[in-house]
Amino acid sequence: MPYQILFDSIVAGLLASVACGLGVIPLMFKRLDPEKHTGMGYGIAGGLMFSASVYNLIMPGLSMGKTHVDIQSVAPVILGILLGAGFLAYTHLYLSPERLSQKRWKRWGGRSEILIFIAMSVHSIPEGVAVGVGFASGEMYDTNLGMYVAL
Repeated sequence: MPYQILFDSIVAGLLASVACGLGVIPLMFKRLDPEKHTGMGYGIAGGLMFSASVYNLIMPGLSMGKTHVDIQSVAPVILGILLGAGFLAYTHLYLSPERLSQKRWKRWGGRSEILIFIAMSVHSIPEGVAVGVGFASGEMYDTNLGMYVAL
């Protein structure tokens, strides 16, 4: 039975990844000018990610299972936020114009393309973990949580 959970998790994770790729469909329409609508797309994506981060990750992390909030209970959440910000700051400094002008970096594109690739790669790790945990908890709670998370 554990192998079935692993198989279902992998298939669902792959399907969720394919579904993320469907976001490119609006760019297939000729009348949609990407240069004109890129700002709106970034705004929508940024707003969704900000609200998901604050309301579904940070706030529950600060109050999860706690009757009162003290520095010891919020330290892991604050540390996680600072580590993430530090990673972004280091990546920004590492991708200097001098480094990006080197031949081995040029094939990856410019700073924006590399940063988007890194962000999406790092961002996919917790999504995959969430799908796997959803399937693993389904056996304990007899629910379809894994399918809901993947969808």
